[in-house]
Amino acid sequence: MPVLGDMTSIALLSTMREQSQREIAEQFSLEGGRIGFSEAFSEPNAGSDASAVRTSVGVDEAGIYLNGTKNFVSSGQFMPWVLVLAHDPIYGGSDGGLSLWLIPVHSEGISTYPLATLGQEMLSPARIEFSQVKLEPHWQIQTEGQLDSMLKRQYELGRVLVCASSLGLSEAAFDDAVRHATERMIKGRRMTSLSSIQEKLVDMETSIRSMRMFVYHAASALDGQQTDESHLACALMKRYVPSAATDVASMALQIFGGSGYTDEQRVGRIWQDCRGNQIAQGADELMTKLACKLITKRALQ
Repeated sequence: MPVLGDMTSIALLSTMREQSQREIAEQFSLEGGRIGFSEAFSEPNAGSDASAVRTSVGVDEAGIYLNGTKNFVSSGQFMPWVLVLAHDPIYGGSDGGLSLWLIPVHSEGISTYPLATLGQEMLSPARIEFSQVKLEPHWQIQTEGQLDSMLKRQYELGRVLVCASSLGLSEAAFDDAVRHATERMIKGRRMTSLSSIQEKLVDMETSIRSMRMFVYHAASALDGQQTDESHLACALMKRYVPSAATDVASMALQIFGGSGYTDEQRVGRIWQDCRGNQIAQGADELMTKLACKLITKRALQ
């Protein structure tokens, strides 16, 4: 079954088919429909900010080389290829000084390390270091001046997937909390008879319904022509949904009490994953900046 990392890569392939090299995109799948590459976009101290990329392409008399470090590369140790976003003063002129390279992971100069995270363990995140990795010209993805558009599209599709994941996680935490509160007796009374528990359950249900509307609206908006309104829908969704999902998971954990703070229940793991989603594909603060920019632009029109 594809995990979230596979789904974001599938979204990238869809964008590449629409805007770049369809024939290359068709080569990225492995047997059984699994994806054969990992995405190495994020960097230490740069996150998903493409303008802050420091992994760079250089050239000397012996050839073209790549140097730098990428972080939070899903399945980065296990995929045979890695798709690298790099600062490129040589070949990236038509794309704002950036380029994409599909590189075999076994290439000389590439080192991969497992990255221990608090949650999201199924993604098997890794750090990948590139030290004088010699590049073959045919490894470059010809983005034909469309790289910025492709990245924006990819990040927004990734944000929809992250938010859909957060929604599903919060629903699971809520279901567990309702079942526990319905079955648990305290001094002869069901937990659901306590006003404090009732308030939590109602707040959780309200948040989940709101999250679902945000996700459906943004997904629908991104399915059509890209406009400022579709970008705003995506930014508002990403700003609200993972944070609300974290709150729902936190309330579920509180309802479970001490057992929720152990590995006996899944609500603790759900909380960790939801909290990580507040950072993945653009942190809350970045979404606030993007949304506010679009809101003020609309007001000035």
